[in-house]
Amino acid sequence: MEVRSFILTTGQEMIAQLVQENPSSYVIRNPLVAHMMRGADGQPTLGFAPWSVLHADNQDIELFSHALISKPVEIEPDVSKSYIENTTGVALPPSQGNILLG
Repeated sequence: MEVRSFILTTGQEMIAQLVQENPSSYVIRNPLVAHMMRGADGQPTLGFAPWSVLHADNQDIELFSHALISKPVEIEPDVSKSYIENTTGVALPPSQGNILLG
């Protein structure tokens, strides 16, 4: 699953699954808006909110390039993991160290 960050011309930062890249648009699925919020300990933490509360889940959405400030970018692994858990309901195990072969 390719999870990317999309910065919209409105200033919103959206996180979504990139389904397809076209010359003038991107097809995405399950978009969420990223925002800062206070965690249980009162410290700032990253939160997600629905981009649209009206569209059906798992629906492909065509996002036109002219609505973006830049091309989609990769996101931090922890943010990608949190996005996957929030959109699929599947809890991923903690990442382990790299296996060295030699």
